[in-house]
Amino acid sequence: MTDTSPKATIELTTWFLDMHAPPSRPSPPRKPDGLEMVRVYETPIHFYRYLYNKISEPWVWWERKRQTDDEIRAELHDPAFEFFVPYLRGAPIGMVELNCRNPEETQLNYFGIIPEYCGRGYGGYALAWSVDHVWARKPRPRRYWVHTCSQDSPAALPCYQKAGFVLYDTVAERIPDPASVSPT
Repeated sequence: MTDTSPKATIELTTWFLDMHAPPSRPSPPRKPDGLEMVRVYETPIHFYRYLYNKISEPWVWWERKRQTDDEIRAELHDPAFEFFVPYLRGAPIGMVELNCRNPEETQLNYFGIIPEYCGRGYGGYALAWSVDHVWARKPRPRRYWVHTCSQDSPAALPCYQKAGFVLYDTVAERIPDPASVSPT
């Protein structure tokens, strides 16, 4: 049940960013020692939820928490979705989830690093890796885009901009507080 009283709402600002060509940069970021980007096929939902929940612990990520296992599986097991996990010396430390359903564009659906690994360059590398991966696709999309919001890490927006994404829209709204709505 949802509490719709005024106290059960929050202000949310959502920033939409995109790029229409690979960003120019002098050289790709150096791959951190021991880090490998691994594509996971037919992602086990318990593994996905573990990563999603660990990454989002300090932030307010709620969309996937409200979805059933079957709803998540329908997306992740769709061949048009790509799911990558950065592994550091064998340990999973984050996620890169790409929605490639529209051949004209790719959405960075979810991206994040488990908090204890933040601030060490792993996220910057994984994000730059995703940019290179998307622009190397055949056929090449016309657009790579992402959105983030004020309930995510304060580092998210500057990180996306540093990777070459350009802000094209901002939406401010009041929404039901995700903490006041029961997950599925």
